[in-house]
Amino acid sequence: MNPERERPAWRIVAASAGAAGFAALALFGAVLPAEFGYDPLGVGAALGIKGLSRDVTAVLAPQEAGFATDEARWVLSPFESFEYKYRLEAGAGMVYAWAASDTLLYELHSEPDGAEPGYAESFDQDRAPAAAGAYVAPFPGIHGWFWENRSDADVTLTLQSAGFYAGAFEYFGGMKRPRAVRHPPPGPAPALGVPPAAPALGAPAAAPALGVPPAAPALGAPAPTPALGVPPAAPAQGAPPAVPALGAPGDGRRDRGDGPAALRLDAPWQPSAAAPAAAAGPASVPRARP
Repeated sequence: MNPERERPAWRIVAASAGAAGFAALALFGAVLPAEFGYDPLGVGAALGIKGLSRDVTAVLAPQEAGFATDEARWVLSPFESFEYKYRLEAGAGMVYAWAASDTLLYELHSEPDGAEPGYAESFDQDRAPAAAGAYVAPFPGIHGWFWENRSDADVTLTLQSAGFYAGAFEYFGGMKRPRAVRHPPPGPAPALGVPPAAPALGAPAAAPALGVPPAAPALGAPAPTPALGVPPAAPAQGAPPAVPALGAPGDGRRDRGDGPAALRLDAPWQPSAAAPAAAAGPASVPRARP
């Protein structure tokens, strides 16, 4: 056999083996860790590429402190701009909704802790009269909006939000001003399935909301029983007498035998014995003696 002819075959085998080994190394060291999060060799974690292509959204993000709520309103003059931001830690989220009386130029951006002055990462920028959504802080820092009124009239802006932020700040005219947010009062939550406590006997009923008329009773429903110790309310001056509910004494049906028969609406009318008869004429007026 000619050894010169065998050399190319060995070279082909060696090159194929080397290519297979390199492909296996690339598969287990880069492709699987980056695409599927499977890292048997630990190379993906060492290179920081493990799970790189996976769009992972956290299902649960426990927080140490309770959430806060905030609602604010501003009026922007023509070509006036300002910023409003919250203090959020990494992984803390919030939901928000803002609306304006006209289109505004806005940008949602964040400033990481320790960043150089003027540095910010932008997440949303557009022109719109309103926007709403949910935001999760990718890093600790200041997170919020920039708004600018590009119209020639005043624009009213309203913002509502709730989230795990520690405070808020207004940036206007080169000045930074802190703004307080509302935190829910501490206290245990009511147990599930437990009805609210009944009011104490003799306690006045809660006043109805302003402008809300009281609910009308259903037809045939008995009148509510007054609370113990509470006198019945006096009728308003000039108000017509209350109409009895259907089935109550005096509604045109007869009682059940525990009192006088009620007047029937289909019976012929008869004058009462206490009232003077219509045919008797006018009553005589006694004359005064001279």
